[in-house]
Amino acid sequence: MSPQAPAAGLALEVVAHPGVQECLDDGEIILLAVKPSALLILLVSVRVACMGIVVALGLLAATSDPSVPWDATHALGAGGVIVVARLVWAASDWWSRVYVLTDRRIIVRSGAVPQVQAMPLRDAECVDAGSTNPERLLGLGHVAIRRAPRAPARLAWTCVHDAPKCRKAILDARQRYAR
Repeated sequence: MSPQAPAAGLALEVVAHPGVQECLDDGEIILLAVKPSALLILLVSVRVACMGIVVALGLLAATSDPSVPWDATHALGAGGVIVVARLVWAASDWWSRVYVLTDRRIIVRSGAVPQVQAMPLRDAECVDAGSTNPERLLGLGHVAIRRAPRAPARLAWTCVHDAPKCRKAILDARQRYAR
């Protein structure tokens, strides 16, 4: 089991999460572990939920034709299944999702079937904090981690409550620990 960081000028929160320990290598020190907001479930599901509503309305409109083999209950049920299935998938992704900063790496554990993405701390040349319009509306933000300023984001911490604090923690850790 890896220790948490000593009080080395990094006043950070470590969130207990069952998936954190399995992401770590021997001897890695956890500097920060962040769980995204549960609002992530809604943000990632909105498009598919709208599609489910459109499907339900389309099937509902078709019920006026006596030759269709479904009624209004079936039409609404089909749309409901699409919406509920997407929400369940997003909830299982959120449940397993955790962002971890160690003295060696930046880690993203995510997915309904959990996958781990990691980047050595020394490779995080560019760390940006920002927010999309939906995130801003909900008081959230994200952190994009890149190998170079114009490179695509290699890792992203999405729907975090204090993106600038997370960014600062990564930059401080990089300055202190990157080798």
